[in-house]
Amino acid sequence: MLTKVEQCWKLNIREFSANDGLSHLAKAECDGQEMSVAYSLSYTNDLKLANITFQSYDEVKSQIIEIESVELPLGDKEYFKCQCGRRCSVLYLIPGGDRFACRNCHKLVYQVKGVSKSLMGGVLYKMNRLACLMEKREKIRRALYDGRPTKRVESFIKLREKWGV
Repeated sequence: MLTKVEQCWKLNIREFSANDGLSHLAKAECDGQEMSVAYSLSYTNDLKLANITFQSYDEVKSQIIEIESVELPLGDKEYFKCQCGRRCSVLYLIPGGDRFACRNCHKLVYQVKGVSKSLMGGVLYKMNRLACLMEKREKIRRALYDGRPTKRVESFIKLREKWGV
């Protein structure tokens, strides 16, 4: 059975600040829970490396992840560089796993991709879509910010319209 992205711990590049050398804390998320990830940044031969430490079940694990910076017209954007060579904004830790890696390396799928449209006349597909929408709705903490819908609300509305619910 394939592991779903929604079941994994997610480590986002936005959690890493530009401070060098010192130890800092980032957080990884999974199903509304948070896990602290200690990290320090170092530079060697034009490489930016993040040395991360996290607790997987009862064991403390360490991992070194390269951070690659890409020049864009409006400034630099940073990505994790996975062991397979891919640039990723998010790395995942599968349940019971011992390292963060990209979706490709862990062979992860999204929950919505797991159900065929033709199975049982599309009933399971529609139920799966509804379950995904309900999960998205539960994650919305605030509908409006400064009089405008938040990004989570806009995403929820777009999916609802797209899926015809």
